[in-house]
Amino acid sequence: MTLPTDRDHGADTSVRVTVALDVLGGDDGPEVVADAALQVLDQQSGVDLILVGPTDLTHTLAADRGIADRVDYASAGSALAMDEDPVRAIRTRPDVSVQVAAELVRDQRAQASVSVGHTGGVLAAATLTIGRLEGVTRAAVAVVVPAVHHSVVLLDVGGTVDATPELLAQFANSGRAFAIALGLSDDPAVGLLTIGSEPGKGDALRRLAHDEFLDLNLRYVGPVEGDDVALGGIA
Repeated sequence: MTLPTDRDHGADTSVRVTVALDVLGGDDGPEVVADAALQVLDQQSGVDLILVGPTDLTHTLAADRGIADRVDYASAGSALAMDEDPVRAIRTRPDVSVQVAAELVRDQRAQASVSVGHTGGVLAAATLTIGRLEGVTRAAVAVVVPAVHHSVVLLDVGGTVDATPELLAQFANSGRAFAIALGLSDDPAVGLLTIGSEPGKGDALRRLAHDEFLDLNLRYVGPVEGDDVALGGIA
């Protein structure tokens, strides 16, 4: 897999961003995460990395790839296991790597943390350590879908089991803000994913959420279907 470069995104390379990278996250081990770190440094000139993990491990991984002097380090003693309760682990084990990465953002040493480990752990660390914006009662998990016409921000994709119309409205605002921050659009369209594009389509939750969306100060285009996501056709 090749990462998009600064040129692909038209990035302003004069602006630098520091990312805290959890090397203990993921199914394939720290070696794969370290390989990704090398690729980021080679292709994204505006990104600085802090490798988060056991000190000996992060230094060895960086040295083996010739990037020891191109990254910073933050010590973390252990990973969050997939069968652990994430909230309990974050609260009782301050040396968990995903928690240390979140603390770097909280303390303004990094602008973002990245982990491909326990999704619930990432969400718990972000919520409990970094906190939520005013008016946001629950964080959402978002993904950027590379569609035919243009990329689409899709949320929530697993952070919330029992959503309410009010939560879906919050997610709409969060997704819009995220799309703008990514530079996908200055005024992104917002659609409500359901089983049809006609008004009134979907279950009771979607119908109530539709009414909530109409009151939001955003460019709401109404209900959309799955193929609209794949095509990027809601703009």
